Amino acid sequence: MHRCLQIPEVLIEICEYLAVIKMKSSTKPAARSRKATAALAAFARTCKTTQNPALDVLWADLDCFVRLIQCLPRDLWEVQEAPTITRYSGSLQRPVIFQRSMTLSDWTVFNKYAHRVRSLAGMVEDRSYIAVKITISSEVLLVFSSPPASPLLPNLSSVAQDNPSSPQPGL
Repeated sequence: MHRCLQIPEVLIEICEYLAVIKMKSSTKPAARSRKATAALAAFARTCKTTQNPALDVLWADLDCFVRLIQCLPRDLWEVQEAPTITRYSGSLQRPVIFQRSMTLSDWTVFNKYAHRVRSLAGMVEDRSYIAVKITISSEVLLVFSSPPASPLLPNLSSVAQDNPSSPQPGL
């Protein structure tokens, strides 16, 4: 690897550039495109030198809390098959539920990414292209309300609620 890529500030600039790659059809400047997310993820996997700066930028602005749950082992969680209709907005929702209790190794995986989150845009993954929202069950929210060690998202500085007229339980 070239010596200039060992300078942390240069790596951060490269990662921030990758984060703003837009899809040609995207009109939302705030939303990171799938192309940008894929580029950052690939850059993080390139080598140990690029891993931390790329992961820091990739996880800094999180669009929904569900993303953190999706990093946990697949045998821990699942998305409920049958969608339910919410009483607030009448939209279809499929909640994330836990299949077992979280272990310390699960919390280690969660914390690997959680400390990188600086802003959270909401709790719900909005899949408007299929008219279903992936939500978080009350039981799962209860687990995250009392983490075993440090604060849940220790570097979080801003939160935006998905839809103030239809609050997520526990928020």
